[in-house]
Amino acid sequence: MESEKKQKPTFVIGLGGTGFKIVHSVARMFVTASGKVPDHVLLRSFDIVDQKGNVSGGVLGQHNLTQLGPFDANGIVRNKQYHQEVDRWWRYEDTPGFVSAGAGAKRPVGRLAFFSQASQIFNALNDDFRRPLQFGNTIANTPQVFIICSVAGGTGSGLFLDFAFVARHLLQKCGYEPGGINIQALLGLPSIVEVVDNAGQLPVGQRRRVNAYGALRELDFLMQGSIPTDFEIQYPEPIGSFRPSPPVFNQVYLFSAQNMGGYVLKEEEVLQRVSRTVYTQIESQIGGLAQELLVNEDPDPSHFKGGLFSIYRAFGTEWLEVPAR
Repeated sequence: MESEKKQKPTFVIGLGGTGFKIVHSVARMFVTASGKVPDHVLLRSFDIVDQKGNVSGGVLGQHNLTQLGPFDANGIVRNKQYHQEVDRWWRYEDTPGFVSAGAGAKRPVGRLAFFSQASQIFNALNDDFRRPLQFGNTIANTPQVFIICSVAGGTGSGLFLDFAFVARHLLQKCGYEPGGINIQALLGLPSIVEVVDNAGQLPVGQRRRVNAYGALRELDFLMQGSIPTDFEIQYPEPIGSFRPSPPVFNQVYLFSAQNMGGYVLKEEEVLQRVSRTVYTQIESQIGGLAQELLVNEDPDPSHFKGGLFSIYRAFGTEWLEVPAR
């Protein structure tokens, strides 16, 4: 069939340090295999930290970077009466200061970066989403999006839900088929950081677990269909206000430092396996079949296990680890 020959627009979005490393690894795989990333595949990372020095020369231009900082977080929260979109949700006593070296493992600071840098985020995503459309009838109207980050720190765990809302909204505005938009979340758990510094039992390790638990509890709520039909989310211009379209994610994958055989992987091994999974899904163009092969957890949200909705999946060879109550 003619439609089967069309390329599927694919957008790989990395958030924070973990997201950057994986997206950069995917870019290197494409460059190594064929000299470039395909035109219908757009790779981009968003981070508060300047990652430009970590992009190898051969991949420069294949992996787009958007820096969400530095910015004066104190100036925003102390004057949030002039930032109505922030004033609606900021309820923290913390004064985050001038943010330039990451979110400091604080989820609210990570989310604040989204509201502070709304114009940059809009421009980057809007440009990427529209670019495949210039190829006309060779491009399918059913895009796939990978949103990749760790939920242990502050940047990725503070950003990933807002990025999902905005990505689906902007894709629809660009003219893609609403029912054909597939957004996957690939979320790293605290263990992938703990294998680096062995800080699992230290205060910083406990904060990471709190971050992950909070992020997944919010995800639980949203994936259960608990969003009121009249709910409107408000972002600064040029994103503006809109009613988010469900689902937040079509699939949610969690990855940790342990495989199903009980072997604890090194950080580079974990990130390489996630990168390879994303690359294979894109390169194989088998879409739904690849997703079925990767699932080793029942995704039916009507089933309860251990007090958590079974909305989470793991790659076929990975141990599925979720925060417990």
